[in-house]
Formats: sequence, C-alpha cells, structure tokens
Amino acid sequence: MSENILYKEFKSTLGAQSQNKKLHQTLNKSLENYHQKYLNGINQFENISSFKEKLQIIRSKSILQMEKYLLQFEGNFKKNGGELFWADDANDVFNLIQHIIGDNIKSVVKSKSMATEEIDFNAFLENQNIKVTETDLGEYIVQLRGEKPSHITAPALHLSKDDITLLFHEKFESSPDASAEEITAFVRKLLRREFTEAELGVSGANFLVADSGSICITENEGNASLTTAWPNIHIVLAGIEKIIPSFTDLGYLWPVLSSHATGQKISVYNHMISGPRQEEEGDGPEKMYVILLNNGRDNLLINKELRQSLHCIKCGACSNICPVYKIISGHSYNSVYNGPIGSVTTPHLRTDANFFHLSFASSLCGKCTEICPVNIPIDDLLLYNRSLAVEKEKMPKSEIRAIKLLSRILKSRKRMNMGSSSIRSLAFKIVFRKKWGVLRAYPDFPKTNFNKSRKK
Repeated sequence: MSENILYKEFKSTLGAQSQNKKLHQTLNKSLENYHQKYLNGINQFENISSFKEKLQIIRSKSILQMEKYLLQFEGNFKKNGGELFWADDANDVFNLIQHIIGDNIKSVVKSKSMATEEIDFNAFLENQNIKVTETDLGEYIVQLRGEKPSHITAPALHLSKDDITLLFHEKFESSPDASAEEITAFVRKLLRREFTEAELGVSGANFLVADSGSICITENEGNASLTTAWPNIHIVLAGIEKIIPSFTDLGYLWPVLSSHATGQKISVYNHMISGPRQEEEGDGPEKMYVILLNNGRDNLLINKELRQSLHCIKCGACSNICPVYKIISGHSYNSVYNGPIGSVTTPHLRTDANFFHLSFASSLCGKCTEICPVNIPIDDLLLYNRSLAVEKEKMPKSEIRAIKLLSRILKSRKRMNMGSSSIRSLAFKIVFRKKWGVLRAYPDFPKTNFNKSRKK
C-alpha cells in the first residue's frame, strides 16, 4: 500500500469517525469509567511521581542493557527445559512455527497477544488449515467480527453492549436481549471445549524475567492460565523489549500496569512460567518454546530519542486519556499499536509503508506524557517524528512547501507583523485552506501584535 493511499485513507477515516456519534458515546462511556477506576487504582501509591521515576530507571536499564539481559534470559530458560528462538521478522516466526509444529497441529488456542496481532499470526495459521481460537473475551469478539483490536488492552472498546449482543445473536442465535452475564457464560462454555481439544497454546508475555528465565502474563479472565497449561505445547511470542532484569522488578511493574490499564490494584491472575512441566508437577505443557521478536524494534533501539518508546509496558493509558483517540478510535490508525505511543512507534516498526502522518494526529496537549507510568515523553517524541517527516520528506510535497512557507514567515518579525489581524486571518485561510482548514480550526490572530503589546 503506497504512502499516498495510506494518508488519503487516514484523512477519509478521520472525516467519517469525527461524525460518528454512536462511536463517541460508546468510547466516552467506557473511558469515563476507566478514569474513575484509574484514580482509585493509583491511590495505592503513596507518591506516584516517585514510583514512576523508579519504573523509568528499571525500564531504562532493561533497554540500555537489552542484549545482556536477553542472553541471560535465554540461558536460564533453557536450563529450565525450554527452547528459545530469535526472529527478525514475521517470516522468521512463521518458519519457526512450521519447524516446531510440523503437520501435527490442527487446533490452537490463543491468549491475548499484541505481538501475534502485529504479524497477522492468526491469518498464517488459518492459511495452514489450522483452527485458531482467541480466548480473551474482547479478542474473541473482534475475531468473530473479522476485525483487529481497537485498543492495546481493551480490544473491543469501540463496541457497545448492544453491538456485542447483536453479534452473538447473528453468529449463535442467542437471545437478542441477552445480558452481559449470559453472553460471558455462553462464551465460557464454548471456549472450555476449545481448551480441551487444542493441541497448541499460544501466548504473549507482559514481561520476560532475565534472572529466572520466566515469562510473566497478567490477566483478569483466567483464559491465559488454561491456554498455557492445558495443551501439550506452549509457544510464547514476545517482543525483545519485554525483558526486565529481575524478579524483584515485578513488584514495581505489576501494580502500576494494573492501575494504569484497568484501575485495579493488581490484576486477578498473574503468572510466572519458567519452562515446560517438570516431573514433580501435575500440569503444564510437555514442551515450551519462546520466540523473541525484533520486527523493527532495532530501528527504535539505535535512535537515542526514540529508544525511550521501548520503555512502554503496553498499559494503554495514553490512549485512554488522548482527546484524539476519543474521537477517531483505534482502527483509524491502521496499526495494532494505536493511540499516542503507537503514533510514535509505528512509523519505525512499519517501514514497509509511510505511517508518519500518525504523528500529526495529536493535539500535543501532553496528557499522554503526564499519565505514562514509565515517564516516556510521548509528546516530545511525536514532535521528533514530525521533524523527521519533514526532513525525510515523508509528507506530501505540497504540505512540506506550506510548512516551509509558514516557517519563513514565523522567523521574521517583520513578516509576522505585516497587515492587520483580519488580513492575516484571510491570508492564512486562503493559503492553507486545503491543508489546514479541512480538519482543523483556523487560528485566531490577535488585533494587537506582540511588539505593540510589549510597548504598552
């Protein structure tokens, strides 16, 4: 897909979503509930600012010494009886999966994993005539709809209760008036059969602990527990940035992940899995594999500014607070990593196309930076991406010319002060009517310019 098509699609989607009142009502209701829960969740921290500084140090240490800790993780995981592979891109993952499962697997259950969404893992399995079932309720719902998740932690955030009820009525002939509890009970019964029949369980990982060789998964439904323990084979696909130095770090990371993702003090289920089932253990897989995925993360790692984005723990809080996300929702970004942090990382992870326009889909209000649990300066990185977009000519040439023209005017006090405010307003509207006025409000030019106001 060419960059022009991507950009045009994005602008077209913005126009439609900005008028979608039903979507706005659904998102606002969900995100208002989140905000209240978030405020309650962070009450567990005596000093949230100091806690964030501690987490920033942990994540910075993890990323700056990533090679050291990944190799330590690999050694310890292998000692625990597991096997580990390194994958540079999606094709490497698919080749490894074929090597691991051969022709023996026909049914797969998956717990929630953004890394698998990132590489269209489900489509790969289905092309091999392998049945794959998402077991997270939100992921299962969007799978039934043939969609990607619209949010990092809440895949079906864009759907109302009525949308979901109608979906299950159409797919399974359930009652058109079914309650949320009835739908949940129905899905639980349906998925229990999938768990018992599946030959392979696939999961992601919230964290990879170097000093114990463990993968860590946090969840609220219990589906990840069954996915990782019931099938005979468990495959973990995790981005290389998930690494943390030690078990002790979890004591800081798990509570803040829960409070920022869902407003909980701690998630209902928190798993540490260090390898396949041992002789003295009663459950767990016979074989366990970890695939460490790069897929463009090295592009972020080698850049001193962008490296900070790898500190992200995928809590989704920046999307929850973002005024732009609340209007356009996650699918508008055309990336599984959406919202503010996705706008920072996607242009560098998806180098097959031009996604730099996402960095301009921000009001730069700074709320994303303010709420980030690991102190990523997201608004600064969005500005950095914008400068790269101009420098590398990743924007439409007409917009680059318009920006250069505006820059020349802004660099000259004489040019800025030319004419009255009404003339400047009219000139701006004429020059930038197609590149600014379509999606943005025009700026108000003060009647008294800066120089004259200073003289007073």
